[in-house]
Amino acid sequence: MPSRPILKQPPWRSSIVGDTHFALPSSSNRRGVLCLAAAIASRQWAASARVDGIPLYAPSAGTIGSSGLPDDGFEVLLPRVEGFAANVDAAVKAARENDWDKVRAALSAVPLDYQSSNLGKYAAILGDDAYTALGFKRDYLSGTQALTSALAGAASGNEKQAERAIMAAELMQSSMRSLLDLVPPAVISQVRAREKALANAIAREEKAAQEKAERKAEEKRMADVVEKAMANFDSLNEEFDQTGG
Repeated sequence: MPSRPILKQPPWRSSIVGDTHFALPSSSNRRGVLCLAAAIASRQWAASARVDGIPLYAPSAGTIGSSGLPDDGFEVLLPRVEGFAANVDAAVKAARENDWDKVRAALSAVPLDYQSSNLGKYAAILGDDAYTALGFKRDYLSGTQALTSALAGAASGNEKQAERAIMAAELMQSSMRSLLDLVPPAVISQVRAREKALANAIAREEKAAQEKAERKAEEKRMADVVEKAMANFDSLNEEFDQTGG
C-alpha cells in the first residue's frame, strides 16, 4: 500500500477565531489539537500576542497558551525594520556620492543596539526562516561595523577607505533587503491594510477635531456679535433716557 504524501504547511498559516487570527501549530497530533482547542476556548494566546489579527509564528517564544509570546508582531516590527532599511538606503546613496556627513547622519539616526534588539525580535517570529534572518542580521551588523571603521578615512579623502565604506554600506543594504524579503506577502498585505485603517481613523479624528474647533470659533463669533449688538442697544437706551426720549 503506497504511503500518503506529507504536506508541509507554511509556518505563518493562520486561523480565525471571531476577528482574531493566530498561527496554527505544524503538528497535528492529539496533544497539539488539544492545546489548540484550549487556546481557542480561552483566546488568551491571541490577546497576549497583541498582533491585531496578523498571523504570528514564534517558536522561540514559548508554548501555546503561555504568557511568553512576544508583545510585538509583524504589525509593529515590519514597519520598524522598513524604517531601518530606509536609513541604510540613504547611507548607500550618500556613500556613492562621497557625502560622508550624510552617511554619518544616516548611521546615527537610530542607535545600533536598538536596531539589533528589534532585528532579533523580527527574526524570532519568522518561523522556519528565523535562523536565516539571524544570519542576515549578523551580516548587517558586520557591514555597519565596517562602514563605521572606514568612515573617518573616507571623509579625509582616502580612496581605499571610501571603497571599503561603499562596499560595507552595500552589504548593509543587501542584508536588510533580504530580511524584508523573508516576510510572507499575505502578512505584508495585512500590515499595509492595518496601516491604512489606522491612517483613516486618525484622519477621521483630526477632521472631527477640526470641525469641533470651527464650531467653537463660529459660536464665539456669534456670541461676540450678540454681545456687541446688546452693547449698542444699551447705549441707545441710555442715550434715549438722557434726551428724555
